[in-house]
Amino acid sequence: MKYSIVIPTYNHCETYLKPCIESIVKYTDMRDVEIIVSANGCVDNTRQYLDYLQTIMPNLVVVWHNDPLGFAAATNRGIRICKGEKIVLLNNDTVILGPNWLERLDAGDIGAVLTQYSEITKRQFAIFFCVMIDHAVFTKIGLLNEEYGIGGCEDIEFCAKAEEAGFKIVDVGYKGDFPIYHKAEGTMLDTNLVKDWASIFAQNEVHLAKKYRV
Repeated sequence: MKYSIVIPTYNHCETYLKPCIESIVKYTDMRDVEIIVSANGCVDNTRQYLDYLQTIMPNLVVVWHNDPLGFAAATNRGIRICKGEKIVLLNNDTVILGPNWLERLDAGDIGAVLTQYSEITKRQFAIFFCVMIDHAVFTKIGLLNEEYGIGGCEDIEFCAKAEEAGFKIVDVGYKGDFPIYHKAEGTMLDTNLVKDWASIFAQNEVHLAKKYRV
């Protein structure tokens, strides 16, 4: 298996998950690809949809947890069972817009659609809404840090650790033409699912800063 696509999902089956998976199937050569959906805390029709997909998609794997786990924990549960040499972390509120997206992401140790500079770690980091990570990176530095709970800053810390270990981050989307649409924080900004996301993220920044500032 060459590629594993891990999609953590928390409700929003009709709004996000269905369009996401349909776009992957439309624009991806699935012969050497598996999709792993890590569903956590879903109380909508996510289970029924995934049960149906498993009857028609042999390369779909479902990881189910009844309780909300947060982004890092849900993602890690998917990563642990990946068979691919390269692992794609893909948010459920994304839609692939064209072909060859996997090939473009496959740019080295860590291929990112979008990178930013962290004032805390003093390093560039890949934003994990769509990122491809070589399995060797996880083998060397471990999985995402679940201390950040619901989510926020685990991507910054992971990338800092990866660069410290000698791995390189390649921004493949710097031209702005990567074929993807990202709603951005579709779940986090749903106040029915996550209360006061801004405060949670601010607390996670403080947690991260304690590790990187003396």
